[in-house]
Amino acid sequence: MAITIPTAFAYAIRVAIAAGVMLLLGIATSIVLRIFDWIADAQSGMVVVGEFLLISIIGIAGGAHVSVRYITPNSVLHPVLAAAVLGLFPIGVTFHGDAGWMRAGIAAAAITIATIAAVVSKHSWSAD
Repeated sequence: MAITIPTAFAYAIRVAIAAGVMLLLGIATSIVLRIFDWIADAQSGMVVVGEFLLISIIGIAGGAHVSVRYITPNSVLHPVLAAAVLGLFPIGVTFHGDAGWMRAGIAAAAITIATIAAVVSKHSWSAD
């Protein structure tokens, strides 16, 4: 089976849409957590790290769920590629020099979260 240019372009668009959904869910989670921080006046380092992890997990896992359910039904590859792109983005922007395993760890964590969420979303409920 040959992959044509329009098919490859359609796959790229679907991956971009899945990445966009992941970003939007992460931004929405960040706004909600910022409101809770403002109300609770929480400013410790542990709160910041916990919120960072929560925003990342909700954004990537939620975007993977939306992708598997609505963007590309029952496709695990698209959200995993989108998470890989999002995981590699901060590496190019923020990490310079000798960051060691941090570079691979961020991308691997994003890919792992998206893979688990996509597989669970694919197999847990029947498609509507």
